[in-house]
Amino acid sequence: MRKKKSNRNTCRDTYLNNIANTDGITTGLGVNTTSLSKYTTGFDVHGDLTFSGVTLRGGYIKELKSFQTGELAFNGQGAQPAAWNLEAAYTMPILNHETTFSGSVQGTEEAFVLGLPELRYGGAIRVAIVDNFSITAEYLHDLDCDMAKVVKAIVDLQRPLNS
Repeated sequence: MRKKKSNRNTCRDTYLNNIANTDGITTGLGVNTTSLSKYTTGFDVHGDLTFSGVTLRGGYIKELKSFQTGELAFNGQGAQPAAWNLEAAYTMPILNHETTFSGSVQGTEEAFVLGLPELRYGGAIRVAIVDNFSITAEYLHDLDCDMAKVVKAIVDLQRPLNS
C-alpha cells in the first residue's frame, strides 16, 4: 500500500476580469448582482509544496478595486474583499491504510456581508479504506466579526447607490 513519495511544487496566479461573478460574491450580492456599475477585477495566487509525505498549501484572492457602497459595503465605504488560506497535511500508512492528518486556517477581509467568517480553523483525518474510497472526519470552527460591524454594513447596503 505504501506509495512512492514525490516532491512537487506548484504556484499559479490568475487575473479575474470580474470577481463579482465568482460563487461566494455573487451569492452575497443578492439582488445587487444585476445592478453593478462596472466589472470588478481581482487576482488570485495559490500554490503547494509536497515533500516526504508533507503537503503545504496556500492561497490569496483579492478584489483590486472597491465596490460602490450600495453594492457591497465595509465600514461605510465600498468593500474590497479578500480571502486567504493556509493548509498543512501529513500522509502516512496506519494499519496498511493511507492516512492523512491535516489542519487549516483561513481568513477574510471586508467580507462579512458575504456571510464568510473572519477566521476559520480546522483539522481533518482521512483514511483510505480501499482504492478510490476513503472516510474523513473534519472539524471546522468559525470566528466572526463583531455585530456592530454587521449592523453598519446592513445599513450601508440600504443606502441608494448615488449617496
